Amino acid sequence: AANMLQMVWDDELAAVAQKHASQCTFEHDCDSSK
Repeated sequence: AANMLQMVWDDELAAVAQKHASQCTFEHDCDSSK
């Protein structure tokens, strides 16, 4: 673990990721959309 990079939280990146994730539809695709 001595060579691991330190991670920091980025609020702006988190907001962008949340906006993207909120657009996802978590449903099964119907046959007509294939």
